[in-house]
Amino acid sequence: MTVILLRFGVDVKSIDEVYVYAAIDEEAGFEGIVGYYDEKRNTWMPLVAADEDRMEEVMSIAEFVSKQSNREIKLLKLSKREEIGYIKPGKEFELC
Repeated sequence: MTVILLRFGVDVKSIDEVYVYAAIDEEAGFEGIVGYYDEKRNTWMPLVAADEDRMEEVMSIAEFVSKQSNREIKLLKLSKREEIGYIKPGKEFELC
């Protein structure tokens, strides 16, 4: 079993907007979230941020991925928050 540790933002009290670096797969015609392989953590990481500071931190990674993949990468700001469900410890997902 894999255990995932959550990292909470220092100054983020509520996630009301999310910044996403996205690209189009021209062959398939789908838009997707850009990710990169983090060798220190030995895992893939999506380029997603819950605040402007983190968005700016990962911008250099997005620029590197764009150059290496020869693809245009868009920066999207998603800002409509809607809580649709929750998971309590030891319970299954429930809709609100």
